[in-house]
Amino acid sequence: MEFLTQGEKLKRLRIQLNLRQKDLADENITREFISMVEKDKRNFSKQNAISIMKNILSKAEEKGIVLNLDEEYIYRDIKQDVQKYCLQQVENKATKEECEKLLDMAEKYDLPYAKFRILKRMGKIFFTDQDYTQSFIIHSQAMEILNTNNLIEEKPIIFNNMGVCKLKLTQYEEAVLYFSNSLIICNIINDYKICNRVLFNLALTYDNLGKVDETLKVIQKCNKKLDKIKENILYLKVKVMEANCYEVKKQYDKSFIIYDELINDIRNNQNLENFKFLGLIYNNMASIKLEQKNYDESEFYFDKSYQARLIYDKEGLSHTLIDKSSLYIDVNLLDKAIEGINEGIIICKKYNDYEYWLTGLKQLEKIYLIKKNYDKLEKVYLDLMSLSEKNNTEKNSIYALNKLINLELLLKNMEKAQFYSNKLNEYIEYSIKV
Repeated sequence: MEFLTQGEKLKRLRIQLNLRQKDLADENITREFISMVEKDKRNFSKQNAISIMKNILSKAEEKGIVLNLDEEYIYRDIKQDVQKYCLQQVENKATKEECEKLLDMAEKYDLPYAKFRILKRMGKIFFTDQDYTQSFIIHSQAMEILNTNNLIEEKPIIFNNMGVCKLKLTQYEEAVLYFSNSLIICNIINDYKICNRVLFNLALTYDNLGKVDETLKVIQKCNKKLDKIKENILYLKVKVMEANCYEVKKQYDKSFIIYDELINDIRNNQNLENFKFLGLIYNNMASIKLEQKNYDESEFYFDKSYQARLIYDKEGLSHTLIDKSSLYIDVNLLDKAIEGINEGIIICKKYNDYEYWLTGLKQLEKIYLIKKNYDKLEKVYLDLMSLSEKNNTEKNSIYALNKLINLELLLKNMEKAQFYSNKLNEYIEYSIKV
């Protein structure tokens, strides 16, 4: 991409249109001044640059030539043109490779805002590719630019995005900090455009931490601000989470009232994007019936969830399969439970769904303890360690190593117990140094 000075732009356009310098002169701009600009000895003021560009566009139109240039084209210097180009490429959804080139360009011309926007775009690309660790790192770099250049208005969305990365990596305590910071900045600058989205993410994090009352408090704040029509998807997410909270509090009737209302809303709305929620809602209704030991109705709703997700939400199929394993465990159909969990984990791996991958492994642990299948149990703990390395969760690695030590001691495999004990000590020492 070539970037030109004022003089280079003017001369190139004049030659392209077969114009003389005096053809562009007027009462405010002499031919002599135009000559000096073309030699890069002088620059136009903004007013004169726009005036001469309007003149050029008019003459191009008379000649039937389409320039596709704006009135400020000549006025902008090279640095401003580079910034404009970078931002346009970001708006046009530049690829990761394109962003890397743009980043070099922004670095070369010292354009912090352009660099920020490029990093924000790259963070989104990595997030879409489900590389949440790299997405967090890129967003952190974007935040450094905001801090260095005091660009506070952009901070709420970046804090939110960093929190979502931590949420996806199941690092919930850290996620709470980032969402809370986002809300604090929203209040400081009186900008509430993303406030409801951040509140939902914060509520979701508290939900994952098992802090039901905290979750409901945040949901109530969100409900007061939400526009059911304009923010329909977010509304559905918030109501599902609210129903989940009542399920945890064993207020099942409240949960079912919310779910029945949502199902009617979805079917009446006929919005395909909303139909994705049917699988989740039926899955949650199945879990309630399972909690009540109503196994026939639980299976009925799990089947409806599976059918809905098969059509509208293939990524969510793993949740239905893994959750349904609890039903099979309750009725002692352990092999069916294992089959469903393994199928669910395959889907989790495909979509980097670390949370339900972990849930599936914990379910397998429960089953193999019941069956006293210690070889399979060891594999589960090793898989748990491998997963922990992928999403950087120390507590799961420590949990798995402790379980492996206890398992080998139970089986009187002292060498293996010592091996895992040494690994645990190495891991703890490394964690302390880091």
